[in-house]
Amino acid sequence: MDKKERKILLDEIKNINSLNHEQKRFMFKIFIETYLHSMISYGFNDEITNEVRTLWSTITTIDKEEKRIYNFIINNSDKIDINSALELIDLLDELNEETIKYYTDAFEDILDSCEMKVKWRAQHRKKKFNTLLETDEYKLNAFGLTLNIDKVKEFLNYPEEFWNYIEDKTAYLDNNIEENQAFYSVLMKFDEDNNLTDMRVYVPIINNLSTALINIHEFKHAYDIYLKLGQKIINEEELELVASKKEEEFIREYVKSKIK
Repeated sequence: MDKKERKILLDEIKNINSLNHEQKRFMFKIFIETYLHSMISYGFNDEITNEVRTLWSTITTIDKEEKRIYNFIINNSDKIDINSALELIDLLDELNEETIKYYTDAFEDILDSCEMKVKWRAQHRKKKFNTLLETDEYKLNAFGLTLNIDKVKEFLNYPEEFWNYIEDKTAYLDNNIEENQAFYSVLMKFDEDNNLTDMRVYVPIINNLSTALINIHEFKHAYDIYLKLGQKIINEEELELVASKKEEEFIREYVKSKIK
């Protein structure tokens, strides 16, 4: 990311933080109003009053988690792709709107309950999404912005001989060009006896978690095929399955270990 792109990114995050600050003030006002009404209607130690406090604690914890993700993006802006970063920011913003709507409705349910002195009216609609406290998806994707081919090679830990062999047989495609996305694969070449003689690897340039996972998959596939040069490929479906499991291993053992 160059200086111009970094400024665009920082301005976008600054604008979102400003809007989020206004939302937080709005939510605090609703919280205080709801809390006072609940204490008057039900008392300090009532379960509904306790729930009001719990709701506010959850909101503030979500806010802190969101800020940590934005700070991570800012602190690593020199080594991430702006388009991928902006896509993630859009997703965070959408989640924030959904979260604010849900908790605003929850407070309003309690206010209705207090006004009518009917406890069952404090029940909330079922939440149909995961907040930042209930999923690692957004943290994983934020870390994914910093991934590159060197980190993929570090995780796979294949012999240098393989990387030397595959280097000039690999094409790195721009993932921002939609037409390229259909070409990610390992293409094999066979002799007249159906023995494997060569291969070509097509992978995206890594700029986020999803493109890193494609690289993990295809290079795992390529390495297993590399070990079978001069032989017949008996069960390619099994090789694909093993490559998919390598993606899961990368998430579980590498990426998740970095975001703790």
